[in-house]
Amino acid sequence: MRHRASLLATAIATLALAACNDSNSASGQPPTSSAPSTATTAAPKAAASPAPAASASASQGSKMDDLKAFATNGARIMDSLTGDLNNDGKPDVLLVLDPPADSSQKLGEGAPRTVLVLIRGEDDQLHEAASNQKVVPCATCGGVSGDPYGFVRVEPGQFTVRNGGGSREHWSDEFTFKYSADRKDWLLDKATRRVTDQDTEAHKTLELTPKDFGSITFKDFDPAKLPEVVLP
Repeated sequence: MRHRASLLATAIATLALAACNDSNSASGQPPTSSAPSTATTAAPKAAASPAPAASASASQGSKMDDLKAFATNGARIMDSLTGDLNNDGKPDVLLVLDPPADSSQKLGEGAPRTVLVLIRGEDDQLHEAASNQKVVPCATCGGVSGDPYGFVRVEPGQFTVRNGGGSREHWSDEFTFKYSADRKDWLLDKATRRVTDQDTEAHKTLELTPKDFGSITFKDFDPAKLPEVVLP
């Protein structure tokens, strides 16, 4: 009796499943399946990376290459400053060069630096107009204070070089050169020499003008030929 009831239940379930599949086929749906779905959605494509912008330093690099052309025989560029050095409205350059290091040199006996005045010509290129190898001392000429080079400053038609050094007595020099349109050259316009005793704070300043030293071109300038400032 129980066996007949089981067969009847199985037959009813089979007929119900067949009817359900027939209904899905009529409606266009796929037959019912107990297997889990394995369909996956495609990952969205990554947005294309924008093209890198052109480097803003490209023109700066070419300018630097122009300056490196003046650093010959192993010299390196210590400092450079741009400005109108001869009042013609064009950007010129004041360049400070450091010679190659020499380990055999004694303290205070190294090679001096070279300062170049580079003027921009009608061809828009820089050309050396003047140079000096005495205005900036060597790297070890500043005593215990270290490198004596301070800075350069450029103003329309003129430039200034500052150095300093020493130990207990600290010294500093500031030399200003001004462009002469008549001579088409740069002449020493002012020299300021200072000394200070670090212990007593005693100090003295010596200011010199062309009335004191006459007419001196930049290329002929030698600080050693100027009067020194000395504490009493």
